[in-house]
Amino acid sequence: MPELKKFPRQFMAANDNFTEVSVVEKAYAEALKLPVETLEELERFVDFWMEIVACIDEARSKNYVAMTCDTTDKEAEARFLSMVENIMPVMEAKDFELKKKFVASPAVDALPERYEVFVRDVKNEIELFRKENIPLQIEAAKLGQTYQKIAGGWMVDWDGASLTVQQVRAKFEEIDRALRERAYRAVSEVHLNDAGKLEELYDKMLEVRGTIAKNADFDNFRDYTFRSMGRFDYTPEDCFEFHRAVKKHVVPVVSKMMETRCEKLGLERLRPWDLSVDEDGLAPLRPFETAEQLVEKVYQVTNEIDPELGGYFGVMRDRKLLDLDSRKGKAPGGYMTDFTEQRLPFIFMNAVGTAGDIRTLLHEGGHSFNLFLCRELEPLSYLMPPLEFAEVASMSMELLALPSYGLVYPPDEIERARRDQISGTIKLLPFIAMIDGFQQWVYLNDSDPAKRADYWETLEDTYRPHIDWSGLEDAKRIGWQYPHVYKVPFYYIEYGIAQLGALQVWSRSLDDYPKALADYKHALALGGSRPLPELFEAAGIRFDMTEKTIAPLMETVTRELGL
Repeated sequence: MPELKKFPRQFMAANDNFTEVSVVEKAYAEALKLPVETLEELERFVDFWMEIVACIDEARSKNYVAMTCDTTDKEAEARFLSMVENIMPVMEAKDFELKKKFVASPAVDALPERYEVFVRDVKNEIELFRKENIPLQIEAAKLGQTYQKIAGGWMVDWDGASLTVQQVRAKFEEIDRALRERAYRAVSEVHLNDAGKLEELYDKMLEVRGTIAKNADFDNFRDYTFRSMGRFDYTPEDCFEFHRAVKKHVVPVVSKMMETRCEKLGLERLRPWDLSVDEDGLAPLRPFETAEQLVEKVYQVTNEIDPELGGYFGVMRDRKLLDLDSRKGKAPGGYMTDFTEQRLPFIFMNAVGTAGDIRTLLHEGGHSFNLFLCRELEPLSYLMPPLEFAEVASMSMELLALPSYGLVYPPDEIERARRDQISGTIKLLPFIAMIDGFQQWVYLNDSDPAKRADYWETLEDTYRPHIDWSGLEDAKRIGWQYPHVYKVPFYYIEYGIAQLGALQVWSRSLDDYPKALADYKHALALGGSRPLPELFEAAGIRFDMTEKTIAPLMETVTRELGL
C-alpha cells in the first residue's frame, strides 16, 4: 500500500473537539487576530483558517456518515443535527468575517498564481453571504434530513421477509416477468404511501429556498444556485441546449435500443419492470454475494487499471473506509465523502449483489482517487474540484474499468456486462435532462403538486417515450421525487456534463488507453486548483454541452454496440 502523507494539526490543539461551540468560537477568534499585512502573514492566515475548516468538516462528515449508516440511531441523528444547528451557524458567520479580512489584505494581489481560483471563490461567497440566510440554510439541511429518514425507512414485506427497497429492486433483473412486476409494484407502493409526505416536504423546501434566494437579491433560486455553486463557465441556457441535444441525438439511440429490447422480449410495449432484465433471457448478472467479495473484485480491477489507484483502494479497504452493504435503517443511495483533516475518502453505498453495485463502487472509487491524487494541494478547498469535473473522475472510472471485466465476470458474461455499462451510460443522459429540466421549471414557476406532476409527465413522454405507464399513472407522476431533488437541488446537470467528459475519456482510451489514463490522472491531480475548462483540457477532453460533442459520441456508441 502507498505511504500517505499525514496532516497533523499545526495550529489547533490535538484534543480540541470541534463539535463544541466554544472550541469553534475560540479558533475563529484567534484567526481574526492574525495579521495579514505581508504575503507571508496572509499565507499563514489562510493555513490557519483552512485548518479550522478541516477540523469542522471532518467532525461534520463523521457525524453524517454515522447518521446515514443507521437512520434509526437517535444519538447519531442528534449529533448530526447538533452540528447543523449549533456549529454550522458559527462557521458560516465567522467564515464570512475571515473572507472579508482575506480580500481586504494589501497582500492579496501578491499571492502566487495558485491562489487564483481560491480568491475568485472567496469573492463570490462574500457577495452571496446574507446573515439572515444562516437559519434558513439550517432549516434546509434539517428538511433534507427528514427526506433521509422517510426514504431510509422504506421496507418491503416480501414473502414474509422484510427487505430494503434496494434488495427488492434487484429483482427487476429476474427473468420471471410476473416476479419483476410484483417487485416493481411493491417498491412503487412503498413510495406512493409516502408521496403525500414528500409533496409537503418539497413545498416547505421550495419556500425556504425561495426566501434564501430573495434575501441574496436574486429573482429565483435557480439563478442564486448557479452563483452559489460557482457555475462560472456555463449558463441556464447552456443547460437548455444540452436538453435539446439529448432529445435530438440521444433519445433516438435509446429508443432504438428499446425497440430491440421489445422485440427480443416478445412484447408489444415495455413496462417499467421490463427495463433491467436481460433482453436475451439470460439470468441476471450476480458478480458477488458479500460486501467482502465486492471489495476484492473492485480492488483487483483498480489494481490492473493502475497499481497506484489500486493501492489507494487498498488503503480504503484496510482502514475500513467503506460501508457497502444494504440493510434496514440505512439511508438510500451512495456517496463518497472526505474526512478532511486526514484528507481521506469514505465510501457509502447499498450493495445487493448486482452488476450495478460493481459500477457504483467503481464510480465512488473514481471520486476517492480524485481526492487521493490531489490531497497534498493547498489551499484545502482545492481538494474538491468543481462538481462537473468531480463526476468526470467517477464516471470515467466506470468506463476505464471495462477492459478489466475479466476479473469480475466469467468469460461468457464479459461482453454482456460491457454492453450493459455502455448502454446504461447512454440511457442515463435523458433522465439527467429530465431531472434538470424539471428543476429549471419548478424554480421559475409557481407550481402546486398537480402542476409539478403534469410537467414531469411531459418530460417522461418526451425523453422516455418507450415506457408504457398504462394503469401506473400515479407512479409515473411521482418520478421526480428523487434524492437529488430534495437533498442537493440543481445538482444533476453536472452528471450530464461529466458523462460527456467521461465518454470522451473512454473514446480516447479505445485508441490509446495508456495516454487516456495518464491524462485522466493528471487532471485529477489538479483537484479544484484550476477553472473548469482547464481541468477538462488537462484530461485531453472538451468542455462542451452541445450537439457538437454529443453527436460524434453517439456515433462512437452506436459503432461499439453495433446498433
